[in-house]
Amino acid sequence: MSNSRQWTPLAAIPNFIGRHRSSHPGRATTINVPDTVGYAIPSEFGSLIGTIRQRVKGIEKVTLSVHCHNDLGLAVANSLAAVQNGARQVECTINGIGERAGNTSLEEVVMACEHETICFAFIPCDPETSVRNESSDLEDHGHGHPAQ
Repeated sequence: MSNSRQWTPLAAIPNFIGRHRSSHPGRATTINVPDTVGYAIPSEFGSLIGTIRQRVKGIEKVTLSVHCHNDLGLAVANSLAAVQNGARQVECTINGIGERAGNTSLEEVVMACEHETICFAFIPCDPETSVRNESSDLEDHGHGHPAQ
């Protein structure tokens, strides 16, 4: 059994920031910040992550994670804005497969982190990109929709 604990504040983020200026919540090892409805824009979502990192004392003791939906086609952009503002984990899926319009695309995040050395130089990234096509193809055959 893992000692890892995740806490997701969802719509309670403003209250979370106000209440937890003195310490992070309980024994959480990961705090996940979602764009559950997929309507955030990158500057807004990145700013939210930056605000959490600045205002919540002890936040450096946990992994700040994001989970974005793609309803406006901005899941990858929102996730990358979050990384630029201090998120250290992105929840994503192969080919962006997920409910409604999908989730953050794993392969797009990996390639952005690998190639944007100015914006993402602080992220150790040495992905094995050759397996991306194999994983993507397996996912295609699993649900019958070709990858973009």
